[in-house]
Amino acid sequence: MDQPFGFEAAKENYLAMHSGVPSKASSQTTRQAFGNISNSGCFVDLPKENFLVYDDSCCGKREQVASTSSRAPLAERQATTQSQRSTGVVSKAAPAPTAAPAPKRQQQQSWVDIDEQNKDNPLACSEYAENIFDYLNTCELLNRPNPKYLEAIQSDMSPHMRCILVDWLVEVAQEYRLTSDTLHLSLNLLDRFLSLQAVAREELQLAGIACMWAASKFEEIYAPTARNFCYITDNTYDQQQLVAMEARLLAVLDFQLAVPTAKTFQRRYLQAAAADEQLHYLAAFLLELTLMDEGLMAYLPSQLAAGSVYLANAMLGRKPWDATLSHYSRYKDFEVQACAAELAITHARILSEGQFSAIREKYSSDKLLNVAGVPCCQQLLQAGLAALDRQQRQAAQQQQRGGVLQVAPDSPQASYSGSGELASSDMELL
Repeated sequence: MDQPFGFEAAKENYLAMHSGVPSKASSQTTRQAFGNISNSGCFVDLPKENFLVYDDSCCGKREQVASTSSRAPLAERQATTQSQRSTGVVSKAAPAPTAAPAPKRQQQQSWVDIDEQNKDNPLACSEYAENIFDYLNTCELLNRPNPKYLEAIQSDMSPHMRCILVDWLVEVAQEYRLTSDTLHLSLNLLDRFLSLQAVAREELQLAGIACMWAASKFEEIYAPTARNFCYITDNTYDQQQLVAMEARLLAVLDFQLAVPTAKTFQRRYLQAAAADEQLHYLAAFLLELTLMDEGLMAYLPSQLAAGSVYLANAMLGRKPWDATLSHYSRYKDFEVQACAAELAITHARILSEGQFSAIREKYSSDKLLNVAGVPCCQQLLQAGLAALDRQQRQAAQQQQRGGVLQVAPDSPQASYSGSGELASSDMELL
């Protein structure tokens, strides 16, 4: 291998300076001067009190002197190396002490991580449950019914007729032991269908069972047959009419059946509330009461679910809302109060009228802890009535003609007396 420029001259100067031997020394003296390199691969460093560095970039020489700390004699270092190899222990220099990092201020988490509690349950999908509800919160903004469809679309249908139909569908769901998801999806399909197409009065019951048949095939494992649904109508309609109405329904809705309902969100919120059986049944009871009030369609399904949990907690004398519910529902306390207050009015109105009793009788059983008998929260009821009173004044200023106040006969202001008792009204039959 070619030596760098001036290497031989440097070696002769080094030997003449330090070893005191002629420049043409033997190979053994040279190895001692430059360090002992054994066949075992153990390299002993050169003494670096003074050494020369050559830079050939400019075809010249430059001397650089580097001073290092004093080292032990070569013989002692060789003896130490032999001892380490024989014992198999190699001493290492102690690391320099480093300053301990300053402790970071830990922010206390004010809400409970329910997904962490469900990590061992594969059915809870805790790893991506938050992503699922992000998607559901986006989907609930789509495919919504028109809250004013009874006025804008259905000229042959009144709110009272809708209440009769919903009350009957609740009884049908109980008769065939359908899940609560099927019931909520049935009403979602019915309201969306009636928001898009006018239906004659004699076909309203047929439209109702067609929606429940489609929802049961979507939600249930064993759905009732067309013959079962025709039988429940006392054979008012035959199977061909039911199939034709279902085809009409699906065509109008563009086969959009996979929509989140309020029941979907309520399960998540009840888990965030650490609900016991009583809270669970009472919130489910209140949520089914929302199906009876067409005015509550103005709220999103997630808002109705949050309002039912809020009101149920208040009726049981518990804290209505906390940080965990706020985190998972994405609603603050004040954002839920308005919906809960309107739901309190619906609860008081239906219980005092006593005519639509299917939901009340369902939740009056001992199996469901008789949650229908829990008294309403008077604080939220009064807050809701005050809000309705303000709305009535605003409507009066717009509808007043010649000093005569015109109030719609189906409005909550017309049916509620404001004294805790509901005025009776004539019911139209299907």
